[in-house]
Amino acid sequence: RSGVTQEASCRLLRAARREVRPILPEPVATLLLKQVIESDLPPDEYTGYFLSYGNALKRLVGLFSRFTSYRVSPPQSPTGIEKTVFAAYRSFRIRKHELGLCDVDDLVDEAAQLLSAGTSPSVPGCVFLYGYYDLNPVQADIVRALDSRCDLTVLSPGGFSVGAEEFFEATSRLRNWSWTPSRTMARLHAEHFWPQYPKADWRTPRTASSRSAE
Repeated sequence: RSGVTQEASCRLLRAARREVRPILPEPVATLLLKQVIESDLPPDEYTGYFLSYGNALKRLVGLFSRFTSYRVSPPQSPTGIEKTVFAAYRSFRIRKHELGLCDVDDLVDEAAQLLSAGTSPSVPGCVFLYGYYDLNPVQADIVRALDSRCDLTVLSPGGFSVGAEEFFEATSRLRNWSWTPSRTMARLHAEHFWPQYPKADWRTPRTASSRSAE
């Protein structure tokens, strides 16, 4: 079975008979965050900025997505803008839950927790994960959980970030799964999709297109 982050998470949740909440489109998420700030947070200079300045709310929604995917916790004693931002983040998550809504990062985090807890149903014997470019902590949890339960291959269309490649280099020596290095992906793009990827670095291919435990 294969799927990008969102699709794979939906499949896992449905297989476990968990509700898959509707995903908020970005414009609706921005509007909901505006309502949350106006109704739940005491007014201060920071809420005023978020409510009045251009794309501030849109950027804040993007920041909250990273908070979820990187499992960022608030400081013990936040002050100033940190206090306002994390208060907005908490209220935003509560409001989404109350309305039965989520964003993609919420969905993936829920699937990761399901897999890590070992309460999900059996997974297919062979799984391909696609699009895990930077391998944030939530994605890494999914990779670790699936690694112990299936023949796993991880792909990224444009190669992986340095941090992700380091993770795969270290882990693939111990685990029975494979990944496709970024240089190999560049070569494959050059060979098969040359008009779309004219600058692909096809001159420096890796001899092996995947790594697996020996």
